[in-house]
Amino acid sequence: MFKKIIVFVFLIILIFNVKLVFGKSLENIQALKEGEEVEVVSQVIVPPNILGKRYFYINGAQIYSHFKDFPDLKIGDKVKVTGEISKAYGEKRVKTSSKKDIKILSKGDISPLFFNLDEINKGLIGYLIKTRASIIEKTGPRLFLTDLNKKTREQIVYFKTHTNINTKKFNPGDKIEITGVLSCSNDKLELLPRFQKDLKIIKKYKTQSQKNSFQSKSFLGLDNYIWSICNSYKIYFIISSIILLCLLIYLIKF
Repeated sequence: MFKKIIVFVFLIILIFNVKLVFGKSLENIQALKEGEEVEVVSQVIVPPNILGKRYFYINGAQIYSHFKDFPDLKIGDKVKVTGEISKAYGEKRVKTSSKKDIKILSKGDISPLFFNLDEINKGLIGYLIKTRASIIEKTGPRLFLTDLNKKTREQIVYFKTHTNINTKKFNPGDKIEITGVLSCSNDKLELLPRFQKDLKIIKKYKTQSQKNSFQSKSFLGLDNYIWSICNSYKIYFIISSIILLCLLIYLIKF
């Protein structure tokens, strides 16, 4: 009986310690109640001052500090964060009091997970993901995407000011590969690229005017090429012309 009591107490202690070590699952962050205390462990996917000055992202959640009090964080750092659940623009996040609530456990690398456009859902909020799509509209800091076959719903890409991403090279019709953090703004999912390298053009769309311009340049280039050949051998053409003219006069005369 005494041995059973010891085993039971040991199991209780073990379960309690496991809970302390692993904390709340990041998969449940969006389902937790505001004000609930949590301790989460994950890797940094966006350091502070990239998407915003008061927050950064670990894979699975936004980490917020009103006082902008963060340790020196790099992408791939594995961190343990202690804080409470708060909410902004429809997205749950972990609110911290100071940088003491954020402990760097180790260094490392992290890569995005690939999802087709029709697979992106609210369960992926806070995660670093990658997808391929076609641009159907470009409005200010936003791109509207559909899948490469143009059969699924639209997905909004939003460019935050602090990223300084040049959007001029992207136009409707372009097929792109894009990496970003899935966020939620007023119940609408948005994909947030972090850097210029998060966007790659798979295939550039050419308008009819661009195609016509390309054809015109091709013909112009051919004309110039022919003229350059003629100009290079100009003396030979002159001599040949004189010989042919003399031969023609001779035939007419005789």
